[in-house]
Amino acid sequence: MLRIISIRMSHRNVRVLPFILGLMIFLTGCNLPVRGMPSLDETQIAVAVQLTQIAAQSAQGTPSEGDLVQATINAQATAISQQATQIVQGAPQFPVASTQEPQLQATLIPPTETPPQASIILPSDTPAQQIVNVPPSETSISPMANTQVPVETPLIAITPLSQFSSADFENFLKSASILLYEDMGAYPETFRFVKKTLDSMGLNYMDVGSAQGWLKSQLLSGGPNGQGWDLIIIAAEAKAGVTGEFYEYVNTALNQGSSVIMESWYLDQTAEGTAGTLLARCGIEFQADWTRVPPNMQVMYPLDYSHPILQTPNSGLTFTDVTSFWGWNYDIGDFVKKTFNSDATLIIGTIATDKSTHGTVTVCENGQLIWQTFSSHQLTYDVMRPLWENYIYNALMARYQAIQ
Repeated sequence: MLRIISIRMSHRNVRVLPFILGLMIFLTGCNLPVRGMPSLDETQIAVAVQLTQIAAQSAQGTPSEGDLVQATINAQATAISQQATQIVQGAPQFPVASTQEPQLQATLIPPTETPPQASIILPSDTPAQQIVNVPPSETSISPMANTQVPVETPLIAITPLSQFSSADFENFLKSASILLYEDMGAYPETFRFVKKTLDSMGLNYMDVGSAQGWLKSQLLSGGPNGQGWDLIIIAAEAKAGVTGEFYEYVNTALNQGSSVIMESWYLDQTAEGTAGTLLARCGIEFQADWTRVPPNMQVMYPLDYSHPILQTPNSGLTFTDVTSFWGWNYDIGDFVKKTFNSDATLIIGTIATDKSTHGTVTVCENGQLIWQTFSSHQLTYDVMRPLWENYIYNALMARYQAIQ
């Protein structure tokens, strides 16, 4: 009875038998000589079992071609799965590639020397090129290792803080609006140092002399045509002095963009009052009064010789050629010191190695406020003329930079 069923099934599925025979031949070729791998007989047995199961199911119906194909595939998958399991279990018999590729690279490409990380080549007629030494990759062995690869980068031009032509600045100097207050006209035995310096520089200025009323009027006017003064000079050297309200006017002028040069000798009288706001703005404070000083004790020293005020347009300045004009019996000035975290620069003082205290000339507000706290006539005109020229030139330079 079983034989009859087998014959009938084979007759009805004769078209499938070639496929099954071909599959069995394929499995025979896949019988790799690996220890523990299923043999051809085992694979054929698995296929026969699947076919027997289909035959049993045929009692209730005729199996289709899809059933026979699926049975064959299932048997193949079972055999392959068993083979894969055997391969994994027997993995130690086969060489396994190391995953530590950096160590493999170090063996294959030993470095002969440590190359620089990068070098910059800046030819004069071509864009800047950055030559980068490429180290060996840590994850792969690259034939480009230790090869110089040019990388185009934009050329970075190093320019000064302000860009201007000297001709433009010279034109600005000639047209700058300058207000001058200087109260030494009442001393016939000498002359006005600042006025004579301005004349020697060929600059135009409005001179109010020692008239404090005129000074106040011009400060409150807002400058020529209300455009503000480019430079305000208050050389309050005579021992009468200007009143404290002028510190407030100077503070307002700075807010409006003017540059200011202040000469004052009486901070000891105003530091706690009207001058306090301007001192704090500059980053300095009153330290001590400088009074009744013999000429040999009036010597001062440059504290920051690289500063433009001590270099441009005159350099090589010294402050040892003193006079007795204010010595012995007069208050000749004051010492100031920098406050905590101050941006001010003390450029002249009485202790050559101290740049924070005993200052007599201070620069602050980005160069737009120059504050001299000694009296100009304690030094000769030959010493003070180049210093005043530098004051004026750099204060106008700071103003010019501010309005560009």
